[in-house]
Amino acid sequence: MQKIATKLDLVAIANEIESIKFWLDGSGAMMSIGQSKGFPPEIIYKTGIKAAVDEIGQFRNQVPLNLMINRLPPKIIVPKHQDFLNPTQYQPVQPTIERWHLPLITNPDSLWWDEVEGEFHMEPGFWWGPTPYWKLHSISNHGTIERIHLIVDLDSPFPLGSYK
Repeated sequence: MQKIATKLDLVAIANEIESIKFWLDGSGAMMSIGQSKGFPPEIIYKTGIKAAVDEIGQFRNQVPLNLMINRLPPKIIVPKHQDFLNPTQYQPVQPTIERWHLPLITNPDSLWWDEVEGEFHMEPGFWWGPTPYWKLHSISNHGTIERIHLIVDLDSPFPLGSYK
């Protein structure tokens, strides 16, 4: 897993997120945009969010494809699961593209786990990725404040792995 320092104002982005509608998914996480849903106009036009999408696309020299914003309340553990994305321009069958997380609000007891890297905390101030969403992974928030991540998928020309 790599980490890339951001130059963005994370507080300003978190403030933009306060006006976005979220729904509770079956795992206890709050979602604003589902998997493979692109960039909803009502969200991507927000200045800080747009700057974040542009930043990771430029850092990686790849085309941003999807955006998600997830909130994980305290004391929630999302069970181990795999994510499956819709076909992309570069990967028309079972894409394993780059997915990058930008923690906006978090705490040391908010953890990511996957079967490749194990368990660790994604500290704010950095983009973390590419995360192997096609492998088993889970998130947990054992802390007392919520965890908010902005997540961007980049359409990678080369598969990063395979579903099993």
